[in-house]
Amino acid sequence: MDGSDFPTLVASGLHSPAELKRITSITGKPVAEITRLGRPGAASGIGFLAADEDILSVLHGDNELVRRMA
Repeated sequence: MDGSDFPTLVASGLHSPAELKRITSITGKPVAEITRLGRPGAASGIGFLAADEDILSVLHGDNELVRRMA
């Protein structure tokens, strides 16, 4: 995990919703670029994101799932 992008995640194991709202890049790559590459037909082949998802919505959703399970 990258502490400079996600310090709360590193410290607690969960993302800070406020930090996720402010994030514009992850490990130096723009969020829009990560989203584009993760969609079907791009760099990941069949994709790890649905055509109507973006990487931040996935992080928000995963974070909420983990929060409920804790």
